[in-house]
Amino acid sequence: MLDASAALAYILGDPDAQRVKRELDARDVVMVPWILWTEIINALSRRRRWPGSQVLAAVYDLERFGIRTEPPSRQTMLAVIDAVDTHGLSAYDAEYVVLAELADADLLTGDAFLAGVAGARAIRIRTHHRLAEQAVGYPRPVPSADAGWQHWPGAVEYMAELRREAASELEALRSGRA
Repeated sequence: MLDASAALAYILGDPDAQRVKRELDARDVVMVPWILWTEIINALSRRRRWPGSQVLAAVYDLERFGIRTEPPSRQTMLAVIDAVDTHGLSAYDAEYVVLAELADADLLTGDAFLAGVAGARAIRIRTHHRLAEQAVGYPRPVPSADAGWQHWPGAVEYMAELRREAASELEALRSGRA
């Protein structure tokens, strides 16, 4: 699993760009969530002010690694909600962790916090580029004793079912049945 920070490290020639390339070359299939492409386009076009032709060339360069984009599913999105709530990740970062866990894949990342959450499956690279958003200052409601998805009747069983379904979907994609 490749995240946007590692992809940008490669594109922008960061200190570990060649390490990213070696890691990608060593895999038959490199999975990414659909959001990776939006994050790359945004970082290059908005933050770096690259023209569309240069952004397109960077996307093409990444695609040559055999990248397979995983579409969102209801089951995956619900697992993302769980990861956001459990680990304090952004929904974007949670999607990388969830898909890496479901696919039993390593996660190539330049994000220290994300690597910490991913644990043993993280492959941490050095990068100078930060993609994280500043936290919005909206007040969070004060939770009551029965607030949170964990307190919904049947929540644990429902999340387990959704995780099984998401893993089954990924396995079907991996084996070409979907």
